[in-house]
Amino acid sequence: MQWEIPNPFPKQWDELSGDGRERFHADCGKFVQSRRAVVAGVLLTTIAPLMAQDRLMRVMVKDTTGTPIKDAVVKAAGRELRTDGDGAAVFSGLGVGPHAIEVASTGFMRWRGSYNTGIGPETEVPVTLEVGSLGGAIEIATRSGQVRFAVENPLGGPVADAEVEIAFAREGKFLGRSDSRGGAYFAALPAGQATISITAQGFQVWRGKADVTDHSERKIQARLLMERHDEKVIVKESPSRRFVNWLTSCTRRKG
Repeated sequence: MQWEIPNPFPKQWDELSGDGRERFHADCGKFVQSRRAVVAGVLLTTIAPLMAQDRLMRVMVKDTTGTPIKDAVVKAAGRELRTDGDGAAVFSGLGVGPHAIEVASTGFMRWRGSYNTGIGPETEVPVTLEVGSLGGAIEIATRSGQVRFAVENPLGGPVADAEVEIAFAREGKFLGRSDSRGGAYFAALPAGQATISITAQGFQVWRGKADVTDHSERKIQARLLMERHDEKVIVKESPSRRFVNWLTSCTRRKG
């Protein structure tokens, strides 16, 4: 089947007079604006469902031995949940982007982090609580440090869904994932030196350090290297090549 698109301006340019050309320009402008409105409508109807509030974030809370922690309080997206027997707290109806998470349980240090829900329907956030004072979770002072990452491949293109980890000596770890443009953003970080590691499938682990300060944003460009594959290549001679080598060896002079 062939589609024919009618020409909205059938007249030739040379056939138009001065006034006709002005009307032509006006009609052409209206035509372009109408087409732009149609394109904008199509984009809104196709992109809006992708950005709908239908993402699910599963926070998995364990101790340092890997044992799930039940009844831990998990705060995220303006809600407060408690973990079940598997150490899980599930937040539904989330949008794409970063979400601040806080986890507390009696006898453990408080855990705070920021995690990006990606374009997939579900995001799992692993949380490991360390043993703290017997009086309960350790309170952490208000923090205002910010770090923005640009995760790239060797050619400078974005790397999506890379796991970004920022670790501090006393305040613990903060986890996140890069979005489709390779960006990852962390807010409410403590001041001090942070150890950073970025992992993505098919790439080597990127490691670095950064000084985080209060009331300022640190930008970090992380260019990942392709994963190495150390394999030995064994080249076998063909039968014809072995025969030629045998013939030439008979005629070689022995020194």
